Amino acid sequence: MKKPLAFLALLFLTAAHLAWAEPARIALVIGNAAYSRAALANPVNDARAMTVALEAAGFRVTTLENASQKAMKQAVQAFAASLDGDTVALFYYSGHGVQHNGANYLIPVDTLENVQNEAQLEYEALDSGYILNAMENSGSRLNLFILDACRNSPFASATRGGQHGLVYMNGSRGTLIAYATAPGTVAYDGQGAANSPYTASLVKWMRQPLPIEQVLKNVLNEVRAATDGKQNPWYAASISSDFYFIAPSGNDTAPANSNITAPPPAISVWEDALHGDWFARLTAWADANHIDADTLPRDRDALLALDLLKLNRSGISELPAEIGALRNLQILDLSDNQLTALPPGLDALPQLQWLNLRDNPLPGDTWSAAIQAGEDTPPPLYRHSVNLED
Repeated sequence: MKKPLAFLALLFLTAAHLAWAEPARIALVIGNAAYSRAALANPVNDARAMTVALEAAGFRVTTLENASQKAMKQAVQAFAASLDGDTVALFYYSGHGVQHNGANYLIPVDTLENVQNEAQLEYEALDSGYILNAMENSGSRLNLFILDACRNSPFASATRGGQHGLVYMNGSRGTLIAYATAPGTVAYDGQGAANSPYTASLVKWMRQPLPIEQVLKNVLNEVRAATDGKQNPWYAASISSDFYFIAPSGNDTAPANSNITAPPPAISVWEDALHGDWFARLTAWADANHIDADTLPRDRDALLALDLLKLNRSGISELPAEIGALRNLQILDLSDNQLTALPPGLDALPQLQWLNLRDNPLPGDTWSAAIQAGEDTPPPLYRHSVNLED
């Protein structure tokens, strides 16, 4: 009886090991630089640097350089087919990317020969939403989607009123989307340097034993400083646990000058600071201003999870301090309203990365007016904010 029992114990331990094993890490990396016009200096270097960093972090990486539309599509299809419920998926792209009709298009190197304007992109480029959907539909445990793709548009129309940069993308649960710069703004290619400012910082911080969201916050601080506040990386995440490129050993400490910030206080602290009934007051304000539940949910948990709030053209003249309870808020659009003062409570939002205050009757000493007057850096209260003007 000893042999069968030993055999069963071995099977049990083997099954347990498989159940507890880390998911396979699989990545697709693309760097496009050799365009027939508007060629870029660094995307191939960026892709190579990212490949090295990912392989050091245990990823199995497929890398494409100066890829055609056909090669990009085939690579995405093979990438998606390799994913399942026991994988962590990462997609990285460096190169030209433009927005059109609410979609973000990644530009293959052969596209500019056939495309004269953004209207043709649907047929000649690659919709980033197609890639993200393929990753999410695979059932992979975690999807990391990184775009260093907000360079100046290669299309002439972009200089005649076209849209700059990329648009905000929504990911499902288990997805993190990281951009080299804020929506509607342009990232630097890194002329004279080996890599773009964003990728250079990202591969540096990926080597540290830090959660990915802390990595991205450190990248934000570093890129903002390197570009004098002109480029502000951002991300949106719906992930329930920490992901590490390099796992901490237990003896690791934060590197010097890392600009790592402490995690925000628990929401209960802020509820106490707001006298405990912030939810009732915030929803009452929304009702009084005819803001529908699709825009500002009337469910407490949904409000606390909210990362995007578009209150543009809502006719509001003030924003309540209770907005400071929305600790996950990353994007706040207050444009085209009647605000006469900067809304209180925004300094309590640690995740806020993008703020639009355009077309409000704000006095001349506000941040928005300072930007219009040519100031490059917002005041400290809006250290997470980004101006959307050209």
